[in-house]
Amino acid sequence: MVYGAVRWRSALGRRAVVCAIGLMFGYGLLTVIPPPLLMAGVMVLTGLFLGPLLTVTLTLIGDLAPRGTATEAFAWRITLFACGSSLGSAAGGAVLDRTDLHWAAACGVLGVGGCLLTLLLGHRILATPDVPPDSHSAHGRSGGDLVGVGDAVGAPHRTTATFSSGIRSMHTGRDPQLDLKSG
Repeated sequence: MVYGAVRWRSALGRRAVVCAIGLMFGYGLLTVIPPPLLMAGVMVLTGLFLGPLLTVTLTLIGDLAPRGTATEAFAWRITLFACGSSLGSAAGGAVLDRTDLHWAAACGVLGVGGCLLTLLLGHRILATPDVPPDSHSAHGRSGGDLVGVGDAVGAPHRTTATFSSGIRSMHTGRDPQLDLKSG
């Protein structure tokens, strides 16, 4: 709730990286396998970064998805999150069968490390120059991509984010130069 109440000035990509680093740190502390009371504190710490990371990724997806594809983009994010959670649980279980609890807990650190690496490698794509950082609503979304949503909550309609032409044409099947002129 605190994250949603703050009017952030930093770019979404930067916030995602900071949240991933914080989550990775929290998961790293879990590898120590602290006593229950400390474990509860570390779990709260990880939750302070997990919720905002999920919020930032949804906002990025909403801002970067080509007009009319936000619903599909959100569905893919949910699908990938569920697949990642399932694969992470399976990996943690397999590691636990062969080693100990410390190494199994390290699977979370490796998973977030993959997320962090993806964010760092994709920093240029994550930049949304047409959506200023302070234009996001308290709900973390600039609105306007779903029919009637922008008007219903009073959020401004966004313009189409800039994509590299290969990615844009691959996802939309349209000529990206025409989209940029009409967007």
